Amino acid sequence: MLAGTLRNYIRGRRRGWAFGAVVFRLTAVLLSGLATIMLGLADLSGLAAWGFALSAVVTLVTALEPFFNFRARWVSADQALARWHRDEEELTTYVATRPEERLKVEDVIRFDDARREAWAQFSRDWLAERRGASKEVGR
Repeated sequence: MLAGTLRNYIRGRRRGWAFGAVVFRLTAVLLSGLATIMLGLADLSGLAAWGFALSAVVTLVTALEPFFNFRARWVSADQALARWHRDEEELTTYVATRPEERLKVEDVIRFDDARREAWAQFSRDWLAERRGASKEVGR
């Protein structure tokens, strides 16, 4: 009972914290970019003004990437999927190459444990990347 209540409380707070983090980060980056663009456009004309504005937009997009950390999550997901597929193929091969009476519950549990470990590793990697991204953003 208490664990379920605590879990629900944390889930609710987590959503709020995530929303707040995104809103604050986007607001800071957009205001910074807008200020840079306005300063650049104030003293420049023609193509120079457009070039300055576009370079400011590139800087904005580049500043957001570490916050969302898409590449690290993509790579981590690819690794997890590769492990899951490998474990599934090993289980399929194990079941397909043995007569039913030679299948052992312990072996099937071992394959399930490998699948669970792949998920646990994916979760650890994801958390490490999130922590690393927040440290980089704070620099």
